[in-house]
Amino acid sequence: MESIVFDSYRILTKEVALGLSADNIDTIKFLLRKTIGRGVLEKIVTGSDLVQLLEDKCWLSAENVDQLAKFLQLAECHDLKRKVQQYVDSAISRNLSNHDYYGLSGMHVTEHYIETSEYHKLCQHMLTNNTVILKCM
Repeated sequence: MESIVFDSYRILTKEVALGLSADNIDTIKFLLRKTIGRGVLEKIVTGSDLVQLLEDKCWLSAENVDQLAKFLQLAECHDLKRKVQQYVDSAISRNLSNHDYYGLSGMHVTEHYIETSEYHKLCQHMLTNNTVILKCM
């Protein structure tokens, strides 16, 4: 993973952890009550504890912040949810073309492939502008 994404992710998780109030944490713990055991939830006291739990359960990572955003929305932490959205719009999308985030992968061309100058121009344009081509099905 590129360090820019990792650094942005660490900054995001720190801001979220510090921005959660005790009431916010209690709300999110309430939402987790059927999935996580009561003994585990009782040990969650700080925002850092909560972030660590989400990471341990693989519900939160540099490539996956969707569950965190849902919890923040349900806990009415709109400013923190906005920070998560800014992270998604910047760090992840900026590096999407360099990695296989979200299970995206390149198209396989199996026959009649010819590398042309137009292809090279397109690749250069995409690299310069940090863009990708997505095929929706």
